Amino acid sequence: MKQLLLLLLLTVYSFFALGQDTIEPKLGVISEEEIKLTHCSFDSAAEAVVLFDVGETKFLDYLDGYSIRTTRHKRIKILNEEGEHYASVSIPFFAKKGKDFEKVKNIEAYTYVIENGRIVDKKEISSENIFTERISEFTMIKKFTFPNVKEGVIIEYKYEHITPYIFKMPHWKFQSKIPTLHSQHRVFMIPFFEYVRLEQRIDEFDYYNVEKGTITKGYGSLEYKEMIYTSVLKNVEAFKDEAYITSINDYIKKIDFQISKVTYSDLTVEEIITTWEKLITSLYNLEHLGKYLKICKRMAKKMLQEDLKVEGLSDAQKASAIINYMKKNFIWNKVTGFGTYDTPKDVIDKKTGDVAALNLLMIALLQEAGIEASPAILSTRDHGKLKMSYPFTSMFNYLLAKVTVGETIFLADATAPLLEVNMIPTRCINEYALILDKSKEVSWLKIGYNIPSVKRTEINISIDEEENIVESDVKVVANFYQGYKHRKLFKDDTEKIEEYFKKSLFDEVSEIKSLNYDNINLPYTISFKGQSGLSRLNNILVIDPFQGLSIKSNLLKQPTREYPVDMLYPKKNQYIIKIKMPDGYGVNHLPAPFYINNDDISTYLSFGYDKRNNQIIVNGEYFFKKAVYQPEVYQELKSGIDAIVKNFNLKVAIEKIDN
Repeated sequence: MKQLLLLLLLTVYSFFALGQDTIEPKLGVISEEEIKLTHCSFDSAAEAVVLFDVGETKFLDYLDGYSIRTTRHKRIKILNEEGEHYASVSIPFFAKKGKDFEKVKNIEAYTYVIENGRIVDKKEISSENIFTERISEFTMIKKFTFPNVKEGVIIEYKYEHITPYIFKMPHWKFQSKIPTLHSQHRVFMIPFFEYVRLEQRIDEFDYYNVEKGTITKGYGSLEYKEMIYTSVLKNVEAFKDEAYITSINDYIKKIDFQISKVTYSDLTVEEIITTWEKLITSLYNLEHLGKYLKICKRMAKKMLQEDLKVEGLSDAQKASAIINYMKKNFIWNKVTGFGTYDTPKDVIDKKTGDVAALNLLMIALLQEAGIEASPAILSTRDHGKLKMSYPFTSMFNYLLAKVTVGETIFLADATAPLLEVNMIPTRCINEYALILDKSKEVSWLKIGYNIPSVKRTEINISIDEEENIVESDVKVVANFYQGYKHRKLFKDDTEKIEEYFKKSLFDEVSEIKSLNYDNINLPYTISFKGQSGLSRLNNILVIDPFQGLSIKSNLLKQPTREYPVDMLYPKKNQYIIKIKMPDGYGVNHLPAPFYINNDDISTYLSFGYDKRNNQIIVNGEYFFKKAVYQPEVYQELKSGIDAIVKNFNLKVAIEKIDN
């Protein structure tokens, strides 16, 4: 009997063993291969590994139409302590306040504790420990954390995601931040909804099959059988290098589905936006975009007369006055989108609205003032890059204003009070925007800024030998996007500034001042006094001239890269440093000068000794000349940054001079 039981168990283990073309896993059936696994064979550094990730997507026929249900079953093994954070799971779904548009249900989740090659404990996550949290007006998440997670543990969960939005079938991601041994997606297509299948970074599947289902189903008076598409990738490498990219979703291996045609039960056919021209026309007729803009224009004339009074100004002055008026008087509610469900009256009365509502109102004001302005729709960086070969509205999630003054064309955003009128938030710098103007012709605007954003750091260092401290007078001046970054980071709050610089740089921070926070046309300036301990090596004092304020590490870690390095904008960092030496001290060591200058980056660093004033003078700069670097220059860029990190963290040494 025991032998028969062992044989049955081994049969089960073999049936679910990894390495088959397709698998049909069951909750709680853990194979001996999975139990004994201690490392990933193709990624020895992996902290965890996805044993399998299996999804199945089907259409559900309800009285009020079809919905799409995706069932997902995922199993992960934790390989070491660093992988324990994968025990926290968040599942997003679309849900407007007051009404659930999508649902995540039937969640089952287990922890399997393994000791000495066998499962010794199984813990189920109860429904009381599965939480629902709203993260935006339109997005919620189901979240839970597996208990008893440690090295060697297996975690497993399964759930259903149901959406009524047949126009965008849920995508399937084969790749994640840890390696995956087996990723499998199966979709049961019905003949009345046709989709474009967009495969990203997939050269060939390890297994791909198309077959007709065996069950006959009904659609009105029609009968049909589903077509079943199965796609499998095995031994999928982890996506590790996330530095300087738009969104991980732009580069991982995945499948997207975009609907292209609908056939109704009476056999009428609807083509879903087959050309960009048709898409632009449909948006102009959309109640929440084109028609909304027309209503705004009727209200804009009164606003110009009562609130703005731009008569007599030049076009450039009018544009600046209107854009700044919107930035200073209206508050963004953090909701994105290329259309709005707000009403113009509510937006004007309450002085708040979503991004489309505010920018459409701003466009109406500009147009009424005689300024050429049009809506421009785009995809934000976290939403992913546009696929310009496929005219689908679901690719867009943001609306800006395209403004033309004379020969100058720029994009403007009413939600960005900390930016100049002709600059947009960095979240929007994502290759291209589609312009929606009266001609309804297809027009794209390249998004990008070639003017470098400059940050200048001035440090005056003095040494108190008796107190054993280094005192630094620091002044940081930043313009354009570097200034925007500091304005957003510090919010002109002295406590935030103190907390930031005390966190890892100085023991004490005092006498904090700031300048030009509200005057966005001028560089933002902060200054303070920092204090830290003095480093000694016998009778030699070792000093960091940059006081930790230079580049500390190279975020480009991988030896090679297949996608661009996106730094958003050209940036230049300058340093002017003076180190006042105590009486009786002279120079022991100054690093050698350092120079690089090529098409991609330039940098210099010099150390000098001013004997008359008994001080060391350090001048340095590193300049990344491009916003985006292509993969073919990755090695040179990576090496250049390595050299900058090394040289901009060198120390100087001083010592007492014998009299």
